[in-house]
Amino acid sequence: MIMATVSAVGIVVALSYALTAIAAAVRFRSLLREDWREGIRAVVLPSLSAAALLGLGATSAGRSTPPPTTSKSARTTAGSCWPLPWR
Repeated sequence: MIMATVSAVGIVVALSYALTAIAAAVRFRSLLREDWREGIRAVVLPSLSAAALLGLGATSAGRSTPPPTTSKSARTTAGSCWPLPWR
Protein backbone atom coordinates (compact mmCIF):
# COMPACT_ATOMS: atom_id res chain seq x y z
CA MET A 1 0.00 0.00 0.00
CA ILE A 2 2.84 2.37 0.80
CA MET A 3 4.60 1.65 -2.49
CA ALA A 4 1.38 2.37 -4.41
CA THR A 5 1.05 5.70 -2.60
CA VAL A 6 4.66 6.63 -3.32
CA SER A 7 4.20 5.71 -6.99
CA ALA A 8 1.01 7.76 -7.23
CA VAL A 9 2.66 10.80 -5.67
CA GLY A 10 5.62 10.44 -8.03
CA ILE A 11 3.32 10.32 -11.04
CA VAL A 12 1.45 13.43 -9.87
CA VAL A 13 4.68 15.34 -9.23
CA ALA A 14 6.09 14.37 -12.65
CA LEU A 15 2.86 15.46 -14.33
CA SER A 16 2.73 18.80 -12.51
CA TYR A 17 6.37 19.62 -13.29
CA ALA A 18 5.87 18.61 -16.93
CA LEU A 19 2.81 20.83 -17.26
CA THR A 20 4.72 23.72 -15.66
CA ALA A 21 7.58 23.26 -18.14
CA ILE A 22 5.14 23.20 -21.06
CA ALA A 23 3.46 26.37 -19.79
CA ALA A 24 6.84 28.10 -19.51
CA ALA A 25 7.78 27.02 -23.04
CA VAL A 26 4.50 28.34 -24.42
CA ARG A 27 4.85 31.61 -22.52
CA PHE A 28 8.39 32.31 -23.74
CA ARG A 29 8.13 30.90 -27.28
CA SER A 30 8.62 34.39 -28.74
CA LEU A 31 12.22 34.30 -27.49
CA LEU A 32 13.04 31.78 -30.22
CA ARG A 33 12.60 34.55 -32.80
CA GLU A 34 14.27 37.31 -30.77
CA ASP A 35 17.34 35.71 -29.20
CA TRP A 36 18.08 32.08 -30.02
CA ARG A 37 20.30 31.52 -26.95
CA GLU A 38 17.61 32.69 -24.56
CA GLY A 39 15.05 30.80 -26.63
CA ILE A 40 16.91 27.54 -26.22
CA ARG A 41 17.17 28.08 -22.50
CA ALA A 42 13.56 29.20 -22.05
CA VAL A 43 11.74 27.01 -24.60
CA VAL A 44 13.75 24.03 -25.83
CA LEU A 45 15.19 22.83 -22.53
CA PRO A 46 11.85 22.99 -20.65
CA SER A 47 10.18 21.18 -23.56
CA LEU A 48 12.76 18.39 -23.47
CA SER A 49 12.44 18.19 -19.69
CA ALA A 50 8.65 17.97 -19.96
CA ALA A 51 8.96 15.12 -22.48
CA ALA A 52 11.36 13.27 -20.18
CA LEU A 53 9.10 13.75 -17.16
CA LEU A 54 6.02 12.60 -19.04
CA GLY A 55 7.92 9.54 -20.20
CA LEU A 56 9.10 8.73 -16.69
CA GLY A 57 5.60 9.26 -15.30
CA ALA A 58 4.12 6.93 -17.92
CA THR A 59 6.79 4.32 -17.19
CA SER A 60 6.11 4.58 -13.48
CA ALA A 61 2.37 4.28 -14.05
CA GLY A 62 2.89 1.24 -16.26
CA ARG A 63 5.08 -0.50 -13.73
CA SER A 64 2.79 0.20 -10.77
CA THR A 65 -0.26 -1.31 -12.47
CA PRO A 66 -0.73 -4.91 -11.36
CA PRO A 67 -1.15 -7.57 -14.02
CA PRO A 68 -4.70 -8.79 -14.60
CA THR A 69 -5.62 -11.83 -12.55
CA THR A 70 -7.71 -14.72 -13.72
CA SER A 71 -7.88 -16.63 -10.45
CA LYS A 72 -11.21 -17.09 -8.73
CA SER A 73 -9.80 -15.99 -5.38
CA ALA A 74 -9.18 -12.40 -6.48
CA ARG A 75 -12.57 -10.80 -6.97
CA THR A 76 -12.86 -7.38 -8.55
CA THR A 77 -15.59 -4.80 -8.61
CA ALA A 78 -17.37 -4.14 -11.88
CA GLY A 79 -15.12 -2.24 -14.27
CA SER A 80 -12.08 -2.38 -11.98
CA CYS A 81 -8.76 -4.15 -12.54
CA TRP A 82 -7.63 -3.90 -8.89
CA PRO A 83 -8.20 -7.08 -6.86
CA LEU A 84 -9.94 -6.68 -3.55
CA PRO A 85 -8.05 -8.78 -0.96
CA TRP A 86 -10.80 -8.84 1.67
CA ARG A 87 -13.38 -10.75 -0.41
